[in-house]
Amino acid sequence: MMKAAEQDYGYAQFKMGDYYFFGCGPCLEDNKTAVEWYEKAAANEIPMAMLRMGEYYLYDYDSLNESEKAFAYFKKAAEYEWYSEGLGICYEMGIGVEDNETEAFKYYTLAADNGNTTSMYRTGLCYYNGVGVKQNYAEAYRWFTDAAGNGNIAATYYLGKMMMYGEGCTPDPETAVQWLLKAAEKNSDKAQFELGNAYLTGKGVEETMKLQWSGSKRPQRMAMRKLLKLPEGGESKRGTWKKKGIICFRSILKV
Repeated sequence: MMKAAEQDYGYAQFKMGDYYFFGCGPCLEDNKTAVEWYEKAAANEIPMAMLRMGEYYLYDYDSLNESEKAFAYFKKAAEYEWYSEGLGICYEMGIGVEDNETEAFKYYTLAADNGNTTSMYRTGLCYYNGVGVKQNYAEAYRWFTDAAGNGNIAATYYLGKMMMYGEGCTPDPETAVQWLLKAAEKNSDKAQFELGNAYLTGKGVEETMKLQWSGSKRPQRMAMRKLLKLPEGGESKRGTWKKKGIICFRSILKV
């Protein structure tokens, strides 16, 4: 591969960039060397390298504070009909270009249609919030379902939330809890919050798990311990994610 890359073979240059960027095989992780190979590959019109360079600047892997450079690489890749979420983010956030929500939505959907999971999520988010397109919960639900099915954690949270409250779908609290649990186990703070709320209200969970309120803090502590499935002297691993969710309510519970 190195020999082909040194002979100016664009795809080999791209692969060498990946080897150094991700630290594959005999190549130690080295962003500087990776970027050098990506730039050579991009000069040889390899759109995958253009996307890598766009991501490098957009997500600021080396804290260069040069995210505006990302737009040019993403735009060039788009000319070859290669898309990622990056170009949509640039348009939505005004990174390297004047912000334009309509263009953002356009490029999110193009990338999503090409199988980019993050863009599936962001397309759903556009429909959910009415960014660059008329708000449409049914379409948001469809895109979040696709993204969650491909492992996107943020989409998994939104899918659970929409099922919980019947946004764009028939309410299904029990299934919603299962999706929220998947996201919570991947450290989604929002999912942990929704799960905490579900266990506080008993929505989608066993009725016996609802917190019983009283004027005394002792019953609240006992309910909290029951909610988290904690024994008097410690806590179970299964209760960890529930504990994270319930933290959001500490200011209310005063315990």
